[in-house]
Amino acid sequence: MTIKYLLLAISPLLCGGTDTTANFLKSIGDEESKDFYTNVFDEIRKCGVFDMDGTIINNALLSPVLAYQVRKMNFAFSWEHVDLVFGFKSVSEDDRNACIAQEYTLTDSVKVKFEDLVKGIKDILFKYDAAHGRDSLDQKVIEKLGALIAVWSCVTYSKMKDNNNCNYLASTLKYRLLYKMSLEERKNLIKYVLAHEPKAAGSDKYDDKGIKFRLRNHSPSAYPQQLAFIKKLKHVQVTPIVISASPKLYLEALNEVLGIGIDSKNLHGSYPNAH
Repeated sequence: MTIKYLLLAISPLLCGGTDTTANFLKSIGDEESKDFYTNVFDEIRKCGVFDMDGTIINNALLSPVLAYQVRKMNFAFSWEHVDLVFGFKSVSEDDRNACIAQEYTLTDSVKVKFEDLVKGIKDILFKYDAAHGRDSLDQKVIEKLGALIAVWSCVTYSKMKDNNNCNYLASTLKYRLLYKMSLEERKNLIKYVLAHEPKAAGSDKYDDKGIKFRLRNHSPSAYPQQLAFIKKLKHVQVTPIVISASPKLYLEALNEVLGIGIDSKNLHGSYPNAH
């Protein structure tokens, strides 16, 4: 089997012209080999592989979902889970040290510590979960919480993006805030944001101590040229496949809501199974 795939890999190098299969078979003198390769070529599954973000769609869906959650306080977890969600408590100490900046410079005169961000988020949720409930959150508190989460997102990603060993954490960073939601709740939230959040470029703005922060809130659109291309590929029996760093739930929502038209089994994203 290994030899078979090796031969298939080098076959295009031996062929010229527009019909590589015909040219390759013509160059073989041995009829038995021709029969073998004819059967191989007949069984080949032709496919076209795409990324999702920036290829089929114009921007990632993870950011507007996060922005919506912060704006609406749409979290299923409580203050008790903050260390797990925001503090990466379940991640090994070695990975935390390698992937998470413990201090980050916001401006020339302002530095922030990672542990202070986590504590600030926990304090806000503790106060309102324990005493008032989240329905009582006023705009100033939401501003403060939004700023903390926006900075948290920036601080954590700042070190992860330069370390290949942190790719999993980096690609699932915003997904963490779906913690404690059921699978159905996650699906409904993601599809709602995709269908109802604005398409025009924009951000939710937060201000804390005179420092301004933003969370991108506009949901993605599909490139019409790519949708037409995918449709054409299927028409000529080429199977479109998506391989993406985004979790599969997001890919499925994009595929359904935007009418991309790729079979769900051919959508391959990361699958976070721990937080």
